[in-house]
Amino acid sequence: MFFQLTGIDDAQVAVLSGVGPVTGAVGNVVGGLVADSLARRLLLHGRPLSAQISVACGIPLIYLVFQGVPPGEGSFGVYLALNVAFGVLGSWSQSGTNFPILSHIVPADARSRIMAWECALENSIANAVGPLVVSLLAERTF
Repeated sequence: MFFQLTGIDDAQVAVLSGVGPVTGAVGNVVGGLVADSLARRLLLHGRPLSAQISVACGIPLIYLVFQGVPPGEGSFGVYLALNVAFGVLGSWSQSGTNFPILSHIVPADARSRIMAWECALENSIANAVGPLVVSLLAERTF
């Protein structure tokens, strides 16, 4: 809806919506490789650093999507570049940090259960609660 309100065509909005999961998958692979490299060089500090880099890259990109591009002036290409960059750079935490660290610190007999809880808490609750919170904010704040 945000992209439609900026004047972008519906077909292009569909592309902008669909590019996130694809580039996020690429970003997960990149994040795993970066985290592995940092873990080899910096030992226990490498994986948390990769998550910090990912968040430090992702926040400004999302800010640019919603606040940095003046309303009505953003073209499809600008938003596409920002979404692709966010997908590749802002998705490293789960694959590069959370899962490997949990695999390292959780006993083997509880590992699958803990991973399932982590996925449920990080993904399912966010998908269930996120839209409700966003709609409440949109109605009452803006």
